[in-house]
Amino acid sequence: MAKPNIHFKIIPRMTATGRHPNNTVILQEDRWNDFGYQTLFQMYLFHDNEKIAVGDVKICEKNQGDRVPLGTFFDLTNFNELSDDFCSLGQSTEYYRILINLNHDIAIEILKRLRDCSIDKNIYDNFKELNVFRTSLLRLSSAAEALDKARSIIFGEQQEVVRHFTLDYRNSESQFDDYIVFDFEKTSLLPSQINLLVGENGVGKTRMMSDIAFLMTNYSGGQTSAQSDIPTEARLDQRPSFYRLIAISFNAFDHFAIPKGSDDRDFEYYYRGLRARPSDSNDTESEANAVQSRHTELKSLSKLLSEISDSMAAISKDSQRSEMYKDFCRRIFPKWLYADDEEFFDIAIYNELSAGQRICLNIVSGLVQLIDNESLILFDEPENHLHPMMMSTIMNIFFDLLNQYSACAIIASHSPIVAQQVPSRYVQVIHRDDYFSRFITPPNFETFGAGVDELTSQLFEAHEYERDYRHLFMKMLSDTGDNIAAVEEAFGGELTPNARMVLRQIYKSRGN
Repeated sequence: MAKPNIHFKIIPRMTATGRHPNNTVILQEDRWNDFGYQTLFQMYLFHDNEKIAVGDVKICEKNQGDRVPLGTFFDLTNFNELSDDFCSLGQSTEYYRILINLNHDIAIEILKRLRDCSIDKNIYDNFKELNVFRTSLLRLSSAAEALDKARSIIFGEQQEVVRHFTLDYRNSESQFDDYIVFDFEKTSLLPSQINLLVGENGVGKTRMMSDIAFLMTNYSGGQTSAQSDIPTEARLDQRPSFYRLIAISFNAFDHFAIPKGSDDRDFEYYYRGLRARPSDSNDTESEANAVQSRHTELKSLSKLLSEISDSMAAISKDSQRSEMYKDFCRRIFPKWLYADDEEFFDIAIYNELSAGQRICLNIVSGLVQLIDNESLILFDEPENHLHPMMMSTIMNIFFDLLNQYSACAIIASHSPIVAQQVPSRYVQVIHRDDYFSRFITPPNFETFGAGVDELTSQLFEAHEYERDYRHLFMKMLSDTGDNIAAVEEAFGGELTPNARMVLRQIYKSRGN
């Protein structure tokens, strides 16, 4: 069967496409600047005497330098196919669906002649390490998704889903010499959606998660990126199959980069927390660092209220999310058990909540609004500001959301309530030795379903002899001349059996 006769024509931005014979592909230059690279075109295909808007495609050249328009490399505005020096990638899965739905043979011929890297692994392997490819062609999360799913759309092949990656600090620039593997692969009956990081304050849990956010949203595989002023010493060994990133942290001192929020041409990254970009950042920051910044200020109460109100408004327009949100609110806030629909989306309810409940509402409304299929959530210390019972409810809701959307999460926590819900194979303990070297170990026991006391003493290493109340017992015995009855009476005779046992042990250790 003869190959379709395809002809390509490049036209400048803001130029009318005109009318052309069937099987003519018009590539209209966009001149959008991807941190120095200009690779974007809008594709139109003339098919069956109609002009079809196919979508955005980016084309790069192997030796393309910064701030050089791709059109510079074309000797002619017309061509039949690109040479081996070029590579293209559609910027969304819809681009490939439109092509294949028009005509299978024509679609494949167009992709081959444009040297599309999503359907040809050799082309991908030859371009994947180039800065122009990582910085421009893969800038969008939708482009990363298209790269992963195009073969399944075009050829019906099963998509290869990458649910594990390594955050690697083993390089000459790093103060550390370690790495950590995150694995969400479902290999058994065990729940695998959550990877948990535990460790003392100062070992770098939050920084690890912020490095993941930086590397995934500015995927370069290396330590630096042209897209941001945020340095990281880490590397990712591969790009996992997550296409939306949500960072949640109600810690004023976290390290997460704050997304600009106004640029829809970037990786889908959302931050829910206390920090905000400086109010003057739009006037002072250059394009190179305008996407994300760690230079921040704290959000005002009105800003936090506005975020919740915006989330409520978005949720109320989606029937499925709306029902989920109402169910979660009933589980968290008993006073809403019999609320009508309008009350669930009335921001005035905020004024009736405690500080912890307000944080909880912010978390839940943000998650229900933002989570989507194949999201990765970075949740820093979810126990902050929350009662243990509410913390347990939040975790149950969190699991429900992850299951609903085939999403995964990395959590950094000091809470045994969180730890007892994660199997030990997905828990990693981060330590620092006396020389400030960092090392990572798995737990030495099964954490899933373990008791709070066991987790507190073994996983979080808060041993009985280190707890402050023992020192208070010692002081009280010393002050009363080892009068154990006087110590018990000071508590009204209501010490628990465990506390009474500890008191007697200390009493005997003093030679009584």
